[in-house]
Amino acid sequence: TTLISIKVTEVKSIDLKGSRATIKVRFVSDQVSVTRNEAGEIVDGDPSQVEEIEDIWIFERDMRSSDPNWVLVDTEQS
Repeated sequence: TTLISIKVTEVKSIDLKGSRATIKVRFVSDQVSVTRNEAGEIVDGDPSQVEEIEDIWIFERDMRSSDPNWVLVDTEQS
């Protein structure tokens, strides 16, 4: 899979339960998806076909933690 561009990034929801924060982010991107065998021959997909893909990524973080990083906990394809 080759990411061509990210067209939309949108926060869909933010939730706070105790110290655990959850954020759902919607991404719309243009991608090319091709599967090749060991010889490099295409077995699925088209390298000239750009597809618009919409995903929802769900991130979590303990807000009391000193670690500033968010963790990707789930993805959904729209």
